[in-house]
Amino acid sequence: MDTEQWHAHRVAKELDILFGRDRQAAGDFITVWRNKVHAQYMQKFEEQEEMERKLYGPQSFFYRVEHELYSP
Repeated sequence: MDTEQWHAHRVAKELDILFGRDRQAAGDFITVWRNKVHAQYMQKFEEQEEMERKLYGPQSFFYRVEHELYSP
């Protein structure tokens, strides 16, 4: 996710969209943002799962769930 100072031009523009009079523009902005964040989250989660599988092998949470090897 991007981080910028609160007074940056882009931040001011985004605030104007979010809190301005055009509710459709705000809704569209939020939808685009949610889709972007969701895609980033899914990518990072997949990377984390891959790393855990490499590090822990058959003791990995994901390996155990996939093979129905639940701990008591």
